[in-house]
Amino acid sequence: MSANIGEIIREIRKVRKMTQEQLAKNICSRREIIRIERGQHEPSPHLITSLSQKLNFDLQSCYLKLTFGTSLESYTLKLSLYSAIENQDISSIIDLISKVEALDEFKEGENLQLLYYAKALYYSSFKNNFDASNTYCLLGIQVDNARFSLETMDLRNLSHESYVLLNILGYNYMHLEKYNIACKIYEELLNILRTYPILSYNPYYKYSDSDRSLFQIICLNLSTVKYKIQNFEEALNFITEGIDFALKQHSLKLLPQMLIKKFCILCNLTRFEEAKIIYTECYYLLKLTSEENLLWELKDNYKKFFIDSKN
Repeated sequence: MSANIGEIIREIRKVRKMTQEQLAKNICSRREIIRIERGQHEPSPHLITSLSQKLNFDLQSCYLKLTFGTSLESYTLKLSLYSAIENQDISSIIDLISKVEALDEFKEGENLQLLYYAKALYYSSFKNNFDASNTYCLLGIQVDNARFSLETMDLRNLSHESYVLLNILGYNYMHLEKYNIACKIYEELLNILRTYPILSYNPYYKYSDSDRSLFQIICLNLSTVKYKIQNFEEALNFITEGIDFALKQHSLKLLPQMLIKKFCILCNLTRFEEAKIIYTECYYLLKLTSEENLLWELKDNYKKFFIDSKN
């Protein structure tokens, strides 16, 4: 449980003669370290990995032993739910939600936040019930900060999981055509992520794929919102930032989608020569990756701007 792992983190930190602020630097907030050490917050697997590297101590093994000591079933279900979410396996997500809701271990902390995340994703991506999804997004964020609201938008002491929930929240408001709220969420989120460790390019820090993807997704979604309200210059700035980050971090999974977005933006700005260059780069990238759906999307957009518009 969090109190036990928190005690271990505190003792190892003291042995290493580190302050809470030093331990938190480039990883999370000092407030999050304080809450973990007091047993008020359960660290995510990603955070445990980062703290292990900073402390030069295998916290992962300790955490697994502590988790197994309380409930092997709970830990197995947690891993299964993470996997189902990552693979967008809707039937597994529904099945796992019903199972974890019956367990006491999912009544608080990180486990409860994961449950809210699964429900938020289910209602947003598979049911198109964006209002219901928003409710679970806010509940999940409030696991980190009970006072969080869209009015205050204080993102300073939130966990990585809350940032993911904020991304879903922005996505929902975009589809509800409440673009001002979506812009506010994404802009505040991007501002905080610009100070996040993923942007330090520290060669000794092992960034997770979720870290890299989150920044790119925010840039892509914010660019999409700006595109929808026809603010093409700002849309171009945000998508370019996402593309530059992807190239620097060698994280190319979302690069084709961002290039397609940049192509459309440049066409709307009547910068057709630049758009053709982006089209060519994206075309050959998609040929290499065999992503047929995205290739058809790219071709359709080319037809829209360069063929249909001339007829």
